Amino acid sequence: MGRTVPVSRRLGAALGTANPPAGQVINAAFHQRSARLRAEAQEAVLAALERDPELEQVFVATLRAIDDTTLAQILRGWGPGRAEEFLGRLAARSHSDELRTKAAAVLTALRQPGGRDAVRTPFGGAS
Repeated sequence: MGRTVPVSRRLGAALGTANPPAGQVINAAFHQRSARLRAEAQEAVLAALERDPELEQVFVATLRAIDDTTLAQILRGWGPGRAEEFLGRLAARSHSDELRTKAAAVLTALRQPGGRDAVRTPFGGAS
């Protein structure tokens, strides 16, 4: 996802560029330490997906390729609540029916027993 995404001056400063590629902004939407900057990144991603149907198609195709449970397991390791925060926004506000449905399904999988604090090893056990 080499397309650039417009971001706020503050987020641009944190990312080291005023014109970050979409992948960097998506990464910040999950990983940015500052809740404020993470929220700005999430909003920038939502706006970019709405503006750019091709970017949205690539994002949806990437998520479609991973089953909900596996994706939830991956996201659990990214920090308590961060994945739920972004997936909640996607599920509630994305214009794509498929993206809203996928985000809601992964959000449900995240909330299954074991919860967001359980990090799974590749062999299925908890660490």
